[in-house]
Amino acid sequence: MVDPGFSSFVRKDREILEKKFRVDNFHYRASKNPVEFVIQIMRLLAASLRFASRSELVYIWFSDYHSLIPAVVAKSFGKKVVVVTGGFDAVSIPMLSYGVFVKNNFRSWCASTTYKLADLVLPVDASLAEGLNQYADPDGKGLPVGIRNFVRNLRSRIEVLPTGYNPDLWKRHTGMPRNASVLSVAFIAKEQTFKLKGFDLLIEAARLLPDVPFTLAGISPHIQNKYRNILPHNVSLIDPVPYHELPKLYSSHKVYAQLSLSEGLPNSLCEAMLCECVPVGSLVNGIPTAIGNTGFLLEHQDAQKTAELISKALKTDEQTGIEARNQIIRNFPEHRREENLMKLLEEIL
Repeated sequence: MVDPGFSSFVRKDREILEKKFRVDNFHYRASKNPVEFVIQIMRLLAASLRFASRSELVYIWFSDYHSLIPAVVAKSFGKKVVVVTGGFDAVSIPMLSYGVFVKNNFRSWCASTTYKLADLVLPVDASLAEGLNQYADPDGKGLPVGIRNFVRNLRSRIEVLPTGYNPDLWKRHTGMPRNASVLSVAFIAKEQTFKLKGFDLLIEAARLLPDVPFTLAGISPHIQNKYRNILPHNVSLIDPVPYHELPKLYSSHKVYAQLSLSEGLPNSLCEAMLCECVPVGSLVNGIPTAIGNTGFLLEHQDAQKTAELISKALKTDEQTGIEARNQIIRNFPEHRREENLMKLLEEIL
């Protein structure tokens, strides 16, 4: 198993795989430092050669720089290759220079070649196989999304496999007050991500709703410093919140906003809905898939319309939050990802 960071969804997949396989795991640490980059690539090559020869398959989270070497080595040993597509690795958002396919360069070639080598590709949302993102396009024509739009002559098998969530872990803390407030959570360490997650639009909407508190969580200190003096009084920027404290944070807000320009199937949105937050989301990739009929969808980047949808969400009753929770329980349970993943792996082995 190869991944560029041991995030919660990567860790869950490892736990699933360990029920049947002995799993060797390599965590690739991305670096813009040329020396560190070469060191990581060499470590990746060594690990791939060491593990692939004795493995049944190589399981890779995201297609990027780190995916090509283990895929090539696996195929040279006649082993199966599975690639999980999460979002960044299937899009191009030119105005933010975001996405592995935003430039026709070595990085996009690594991703494309990996997909062609894969026996099985598992996007977390159908749009990451093939779709159109009109929300992020200033011209309104729509930006191509999905592997099939960027990788020519792709013959690899593609099966949509959403991430799964545990409703016993993600549930509302009923003993604490729920405020008539808005929350959005993302790890923001650079300006690009701030805009990608729609935080700039949320700030504009907050100016139109001066009596509604907004909390933007996960902001690194230097980004907080940049925005602190230009924020409306009702917007709070807070540091990244420990994983185990997130249910309490979700539970203290009535509305959860996910106004991203690009997404896969956003974990924070699904987690917040399980905590009975009423969702307001952009019409992008897996966001409408997650929300279903239980919240509000923003079709265009418009602060006035955003404020109107948030106001409507704040006026909903408690049953709306319960329906949001049930939407995730019905459609994205942990056991379904486990069952379908193991079935797919059995089919290719």
